[in-house]
Amino acid sequence: MYRWEITRAALAQRVFAIVRSKTYDEASATADTLLSAGITSLEISLTTPFALEAVTTLTRELGDDAVIGAGTVLDAVSARMAVDAGARYLVSPSLDAEVIATGHRYGVPVFPGVATPTEMVRALELGADAVKLFPASAHDPSWLGDVRAALPQVPVLPT
Repeated sequence: MYRWEITRAALAQRVFAIVRSKTYDEASATADTLLSAGITSLEISLTTPFALEAVTTLTRELGDDAVIGAGTVLDAVSARMAVDAGARYLVSPSLDAEVIATGHRYGVPVFPGVATPTEMVRALELGADAVKLFPASAHDPSWLGDVRAALPQVPVLPT
């Protein structure tokens, strides 16, 4: 799949789950539950022990039935490791040009974290495929509506 096709598939349900657990087994059970409930896009946070192994296993088992990504990707090294593990997209809590460049180098979409309109525009300039509004709880829904009125071209994932 091309990067734009992966982005479209990852965002198709307008919801994707973040799996962040204290153990690999807990993460695996949570992923199974979410997939059984019909969620088709899962982000496995790299803060989960053996997260990359979970990404590899889920990607191998599910194929094109779900889009498995890696989250909490903080740097280019983590981005490359996630891509090598089979992550179909990368999500970061921050805006890092090297994470975006690394993902794109290997045809993987990147959704960096942003908290302001300035960061949203900068993310687009760096080639972000969508942006993660993080933390979304810091903003009132009307704030996002105001920002989207000014920047309707920015695909925003409130997190």
